Amino acid sequence: MIKPNFKPAPGYQRLIPGLFSWEAQEKHKRRAKQWENYARRITRNPKIKDYLWARSLDCAYCKLPIRKDAQVHHITYDHFCKTAQTVTVHDPTFNAPDRTAIAPDCQACWRDTPQKFHDCARRLALVHPLCNKALHDDHKDQRIERIKESRLYKFASSIVITATILYFADFLLN
Repeated sequence: MIKPNFKPAPGYQRLIPGLFSWEAQEKHKRRAKQWENYARRITRNPKIKDYLWARSLDCAYCKLPIRKDAQVHHITYDHFCKTAQTVTVHDPTFNAPDRTAIAPDCQACWRDTPQKFHDCARRLALVHPLCNKALHDDHKDQRIERIKESRLYKFASSIVITATILYFADFLLN
């Protein structure tokens, strides 16, 4: 069994979504069901996973060969399914081997509108489960940095610092 090496291949940054999921959700709120199909449900559809598997047998993060346990990773959340159609798919877990889930109807999309199917597929990649975790950790680090750069964070930090200084000044003077 090949294990991911956790050393990202050059250019792995393109796999980290530039827009966070909640930002994209707000942007696409008029098409909430279609956005949810793409952002939350498409990873469960076996058709999209098979298509990505056929497109590349290497992990998009570490470039090592992938197995059938590979996960579908969103390169961007700034997209939505062109259809609101859904299907029920077999989505087993270790504890619930008969579990089913709702997923977008990628098979019908591929058959009826191949260009729209490819438009979704180019925004997805297959990665090892542990590589997917590493990518999401990088994504969280970016979110923290973005919050720290925000004016509200700086303003709140300055208030806390000022309050701390005033507290200790009052403590020292009394």
